[in-house]
Amino acid sequence: SVGDGKENLCGILLLGVIAASGLPPYLADRGHPELTPKVFYGALINNLFAKSSTVYKPAASCLGAVLQALENNDPERIELHSLLQDALKKLSDGTDTSESKLIWC
Repeated sequence: SVGDGKENLCGILLLGVIAASGLPPYLADRGHPELTPKVFYGALINNLFAKSSTVYKPAASCLGAVLQALENNDPERIELHSLLQDALKKLSDGTDTSESKLIWC
């Protein structure tokens, strides 16, 4: 369970500003090889399942800005798109009962 996710809100908002500024949203950290793009974007996507709209709405906006910031043929964009498709399926298959979330995302 994701909970309300409010502890992530500041990071989500900062990442949205970074992406909207045209800066790369993810940079590989050589000190943390386990933090792959899939893990990074997966953590961001998990915020779409937060109980609080003060979290899932900014997360959806941030993900949109990240998609815009990445080039169409960028492998990160392709991976993010795939992760988002999976998340949207979960949101729309009835396991998450909030229809308003799907409209926002």
